[in-house]
Amino acid sequence: MLIVSDGQSAVTPTRLVEMSGVARSTIYRHWPDADAIIADAMSLDRQDSALHRTGDPETDLRTYLGQLRDVLESPAGTIIVAQAEIAERDERAADTLTANGRYRNNLIRDLLGDPRPDFDIAHAQLVGPLFMQRFFIRKPITDALIDTIVESYLAQRPRAV
Repeated sequence: MLIVSDGQSAVTPTRLVEMSGVARSTIYRHWPDADAIIADAMSLDRQDSALHRTGDPETDLRTYLGQLRDVLESPAGTIIVAQAEIAERDERAADTLTANGRYRNNLIRDLLGDPRPDFDIAHAQLVGPLFMQRFFIRKPITDALIDTIVESYLAQRPRAV
C-alpha cells in the first residue's frame, strides 16, 4: 500500500497514474487530489466491516474488537491516521471520517442490542483503548486488553428491551 511504503505525501493522482497505467484524465475525474484518494480509501473500509450477530454480546464484542485490532495493526491503520489529519483541514475528508464513525457506532450498537441513545460515548470507551494502545503507546493490542474492555462493558451495559 502506497501510503504505508512511501508516506502520505506520496499519495497523489500522478502517482496513481504511474502505478495503475490508467489514463490521467480517468484518475483526476475520480480523485482531484490526494485528500480525495485517502477519503475514498476510508470509505472502502466500511465495506469490509460486516459483522454477524451470534446473539451472544460477549462473542460479538470480542469479534468486533478483534477485527478493529486487525485493522489498526494493518496498513489500513495508517490510512485512519492520515484521514484524521486531513479531516482537520478538508471538509470532504471530515465528512467521510464522520460517516465512518457513525457507521461503526451504529453497527456495534445494533450488534450488541444496546438501547442507549448516547451509545457513542460507550463506543468511544470500547474502541478508545485500542487506538491509544496502537497509536500513542505504540504497543500491540493484546487479547488481555480486549478481555478487560469486554468485561468492563458487560458489567455496565443496559439490557435491551
